[in-house]
Amino acid sequence: MLSTTLPDPDPNRLPYSLLLHSLVRLILLLSVLLPPSTLSSKARKWLFIPLFLISSHLALQTTTGDLMGDLGLGPYIASECALSFDHIVLCDPRKEFRLKRKLNSKEEDEKDGGGPGDTLWSRLKWSIKLLFTPRLIGWTHEPTFILPPRPRPGTTRTQFILSTSLQILVCAIIEAITYTLNVFNPALNPYTSIWDYKFKYRVLAVLGYAGNAYARMNISYCLLAVLFVALRLTNPEEWPRLFGGLERHGASGDSGGVRTWHHILRRTLTSMTNTFLAPNGGAFNVLFRLMSAFFFSGLIHTAGEHMMAGQFSTGSQIFFMLQPFAIVFERAVLRHLGFFGDIRGGRKPNLAIRVLGHVWVLAWFSLTVPIIMQPIVKTGMFLHRRENGGLGVFVVEWLRARKT
Repeated sequence: MLSTTLPDPDPNRLPYSLLLHSLVRLILLLSVLLPPSTLSSKARKWLFIPLFLISSHLALQTTTGDLMGDLGLGPYIASECALSFDHIVLCDPRKEFRLKRKLNSKEEDEKDGGGPGDTLWSRLKWSIKLLFTPRLIGWTHEPTFILPPRPRPGTTRTQFILSTSLQILVCAIIEAITYTLNVFNPALNPYTSIWDYKFKYRVLAVLGYAGNAYARMNISYCLLAVLFVALRLTNPEEWPRLFGGLERHGASGDSGGVRTWHHILRRTLTSMTNTFLAPNGGAFNVLFRLMSAFFFSGLIHTAGEHMMAGQFSTGSQIFFMLQPFAIVFERAVLRHLGFFGDIRGGRKPNLAIRVLGHVWVLAWFSLTVPIIMQPIVKTGMFLHRRENGGLGVFVVEWLRARKT
């Protein structure tokens, strides 16, 4: 059994500063906004030093005072820092990235070929679009083979806004259901360990945790999509869903599941991995690159644990480092059964294989997700609090009122 006292937040931590965080975004914006004639590729690398120091300070020494806010904000700060490392140190987007659909006038498009352009206004539009599309949707570097479905061709802005608003409503309902499920799950009691409870409670904990994260991330993504499309900064077809559908989900990391996750960090993690190991197709190369990507992903999520609890935890790192072994196992089994080529080619496997895939994913994550959940459970994250927000707060209070 664990201690019966919840860990106190570090009293030496400072309040999170939105102004300081905005400075990170400003530095990144300047690194891609200023033309090479003003800021050379070599000189711009120095911009990463203050950006890294500010990001480290925010993630390791500040807190919003809200557990859920810290858990989400920490990885965001770390992923933003990783993206900056890619866009400032590892490459120069001004020279390497090009838009598929131009943003400027016809004459200027022919001149810059999808680049940032010559005028300040064209460079500003180009830079903002780059920084708000980490998956590089609409760019020549877009990973088209893994993106979820896009809105249908010809979808108007009004239709897109209405359908996306409906997705927000559905996700709000999912958030309410999973929040309620988590509050009443005894395995998420901070005074005990999630491992002390039967497997069925851990399965419910995983479903509740994953479902809640899915809903909250989708709501944020959809709100951003509605805003950008309504302001005519982007078009509907530039906003494929954040997650793929469950009909594609048949494995934890590949074989259809690769089209289920959000892949926001794919370009960044791939670029970081390429710095010390270029892809060559060999088995060892693939495994090492896979483990490296999950290692960096674990570090990014560890920032959320630290910002939430005020201390380092190994939960995220252990969880992410276990995933490559599951993926290798999946590939070996699928290859043995003769389905690996079909799934990699985008062809949907038969019903039996899909059902087996769902069972495997649920079983695997029920065994491994509690590793990442336990440090979160210890903070009291899943206790009912009004400040947690969402429809789930009202559902829980209504259910408790009925009991009394």
